[in-house]
Amino acid sequence: MAFLPPGFLPHLAALENAANEEEAAHNYRVQRKRLRDACNPFDIPQAIFKQNFRLDKERAHGLIDKLTPLMQTQRAFSLTATQKVLTALKFLSCGSYQRGSIAHHNLINLSQASVSRCLSDFLTAMDQAVVREVIIFPTTEAEIQATKLGFFEKFGFPGCIGAVDCTLIGIKRPSQNEEQYYSHKNLHCINAQIICDSNLRITNINPRHGGATHDGFIWRFSVINNHLRIAHQNGQTYTWLVGDSGYPTLPWVMIPIIHADENTPEGRYTHAQIRTRNCVERVIGVMKAKWRCILKHRILHYEPGKARRIIRSCAALHNIAMTMEDYAHDAQNFEVDIDQEGEPAGPLNGILEDELAAGLVVRTELIAAHYG
Repeated sequence: MAFLPPGFLPHLAALENAANEEEAAHNYRVQRKRLRDACNPFDIPQAIFKQNFRLDKERAHGLIDKLTPLMQTQRAFSLTATQKVLTALKFLSCGSYQRGSIAHHNLINLSQASVSRCLSDFLTAMDQAVVREVIIFPTTEAEIQATKLGFFEKFGFPGCIGAVDCTLIGIKRPSQNEEQYYSHKNLHCINAQIICDSNLRITNINPRHGGATHDGFIWRFSVINNHLRIAHQNGQTYTWLVGDSGYPTLPWVMIPIIHADENTPEGRYTHAQIRTRNCVERVIGVMKAKWRCILKHRILHYEPGKARRIIRSCAALHNIAMTMEDYAHDAQNFEVDIDQEGEPAGPLNGILEDELAAGLVVRTELIAAHYG
């Protein structure tokens, strides 16, 4: 009998086990691909489809058609645009980890790595083709007047073209500039500024700032603030947003009057202002409830850049879903505290004193004209 060196048999057994594991893994991947190719999520009932992907089949098809030119690849056996879009929608609506509930879902049947690639491709395509197309701030005279009319008919608040507020969205601890993302709630977050109209459609979203940044500071350096300032200087008066007490009073920003007596012009103004501002509170609430990856109980396990892309895509998907009757009904009936006055006012450094003084004058004139 030939001599065998010590440890040869265990080594041979280990090699055999490794080969068997590799073969089993290959067979599993083949089986998963067969299941994936045989599965067509569009064959399931509409109600179950919306429960999994939030959009109905018609809007999902429309989104896929829009993104397909940007998501096609030439690799053999690559995933289709339909598979990529539905995988991303499933993650955004579920908010769980890519591994487990998403990767092994019976409508997806992908590996975790494939889910990650699908999400990245989807976010890139959304930024290129959809986000700016469906999130539009009113700038033309017709758009401005229509937006003002919507707020006035629903809430009796004149001159309003949007409600503005910020919301914290949790992320993993970033490797760089950590202090910029650590919020007063002792979590690493992105502080996203959202503006909406009376129909609860998002007209602007700004997720560029970390959770340590105050709402008023975000507004001070926002594109919309500068846009409204220039419009006001060019004669577009009687046009403003409504915000909570964390924002400054400007000729184009109306905030509540804290502790105003109910039966006074200031009290009636504040009541109307809070009801009007309630729109953006409902938008934030329903967006987080439907696209659960940004829910306060979840944390986006991505670096801030990718988290911002996810937030923008969720805002765009919210606007698309608002064309669905049941989604719009849920948004209109989403309950939030209508009496909340917002966080305390932030520092006013850098805001011109004449703008603050002019804002108080405009608010006083508004109260006298409509709530006196």
